[in-house]
Amino acid sequence: MTEQDHVDVVAAGPRWREAYLRPAGFLLVLICFALPFATVSCDDGSQSVTYTGYSLATGHAPVFEKPGLQFLSNEQAAGATKIRPLLIAAIVVAVAGALLVLVWRRGAGRWAGAFSSILGGIFLVFGQLGARHDFDRAAGSANGGAAFHDRFGYWLTLAAFALAAAMCALPGRRRG
Repeated sequence: MTEQDHVDVVAAGPRWREAYLRPAGFLLVLICFALPFATVSCDDGSQSVTYTGYSLATGHAPVFEKPGLQFLSNEQAAGATKIRPLLIAAIVVAVAGALLVLVWRRGAGRWAGAFSSILGGIFLVFGQLGARHDFDRAAGSANGGAAFHDRFGYWLTLAAFALAAAMCALPGRRRG
């Protein structure tokens, strides 16, 4: 390997890292959706159920922390287990953002990725607020009620969207 070959390899290194670090922010968003997003518990806290981001978005049945216990009435469960389009849109925007910054690496691609992550964060916040509203409305119509609590997966996903936006908006290293 000549000295010029070494210089070319070293110069190409940071470009490669910049090209794949931007989509990594969106991959982190998708991983965080698999973490606990929300917990719904009865008023006395004796029973609770946890939703991941994916189960909350798609309306899949929750994971009960104590199997065999169900404190949600049929009406509450019907209101709780429905598809949430804004959370699904946040997932779709994360995938689209990753593809945008992978395919369209410079200039407008960076800004499209930053816009995608900001839009995904907005969808996430309003989707979670909608889920909270649905649970609160369903709990208010039944005896006892249930409380909706945001979990760390939601906050980490929101932070991952912010990180992806920053990674896309910040310029890469200048070559001189």
